[in-house]
Amino acid sequence: MSKFLKRIITVSVSIVFLTVFLVGCGQEENKKKAEILEDTKDADIKTIIVTQNDKENKSAFEAAKKEKMDNEYKRFNNSKYKSYVEHYILPSDFEDNKKTDEMFNKIKKDKNAKILIVSANKAGLAEKVKKLKKERRDILTISADLNEDDQKLIKDFDLNFKTGDFDHGERIVDLAKSMGAQRFIYFVGNNDLKDSKKMEILDGMKKESKKIDLPIEEVKIPDMNNPYEEKAFVSNSIDSLIKKYGRDINIYTFDSKFDEILASKVFDDKFFIAEFSDKNVSPELMKVYGLKYVTRQANDYVWMNSQIGAYIKLSSDMERRIGASAYNPEFYTMKIAADVGEVLKSKKMNVKKAYNSVFLENISNMKNKTGCGFINKYKGVGNYKIIDVDQILY
Repeated sequence: MSKFLKRIITVSVSIVFLTVFLVGCGQEENKKKAEILEDTKDADIKTIIVTQNDKENKSAFEAAKKEKMDNEYKRFNNSKYKSYVEHYILPSDFEDNKKTDEMFNKIKKDKNAKILIVSANKAGLAEKVKKLKKERRDILTISADLNEDDQKLIKDFDLNFKTGDFDHGERIVDLAKSMGAQRFIYFVGNNDLKDSKKMEILDGMKKESKKIDLPIEEVKIPDMNNPYEEKAFVSNSIDSLIKKYGRDINIYTFDSKFDEILASKVFDDKFFIAEFSDKNVSPELMKVYGLKYVTRQANDYVWMNSQIGAYIKLSSDMERRIGASAYNPEFYTMKIAADVGEVLKSKKMNVKKAYNSVFLENISNMKNKTGCGFINKYKGVGNYKIIDVDQILY
């Protein structure tokens, strides 16, 4: 047999194997989609989300409001989509309030209720959920950033999701260096120094900068009576820093009032912003850049991220100079709780399916186009996950 013929046979066999491999991958992907995404055959599912009011727990309230709004939009645009969401708002003193008991009694009597998601920044609801579960074992109970004893959560809820906030400062510095920053510069004011959470972030920044050999520098914001003077100080300081070090510096501020300054100046000065004052400030960036959206899109972070990324690319030759979390983490905890609940109930899956982190990652990617890690808070305990939303670059 000639070498040429042997080569043809070898290539042909390789193509066959590759085709079989790709077909297998495609079938596996289709299987995952069928397992997770909505189908016209899915059962009608009613999800009830219980939160405090917007003054007591704004993030949970707004996240629940967004879930209800998204659900209404789906039902309006697809007559075959029957699942729906209700949002119950707790009284201010819900721990010892008859209205809370009446609320849970109403949920207990609602035969259509199949998923209950509870979120609150103070304790007092675990016992009520436990009592409800005794009489309504068909209801899937999920906590989303619920402030209760961990052992109670593990015992009394089917699933628990908590927003991850570990290594925050370290991650900001790591991302800055991976983007290409040669120096990390942070602005800090006296009020920031009194904030223990911000100082925890700063401590992480300093430790990580030393560990990865990235020079770090502090710029102290003087006390000023006028916020406009403070903004001018930060803006002028950035100009001076760029003259001194060049553009390959990362600028970080702890105060949200400086986000607009950074978002505006970065177009001309092209320094790095691994993160603004919060993990994701997409709604604020939409306003700064004059990008319009309807109410329904106000907390659609995937859509907003795409709009911001497109605007940055079209408006300048700048790319990959701004970083963020892919989603507001607290919003995403509520969203993933609702999505996981709906998948489990509509597909009639055992709750233990959601103990598998890969299964949860698939839900996040397929339903929300958002990369996210799910980490067991305790070894061997599958029903308590810490949510870690991926970082992105615009």
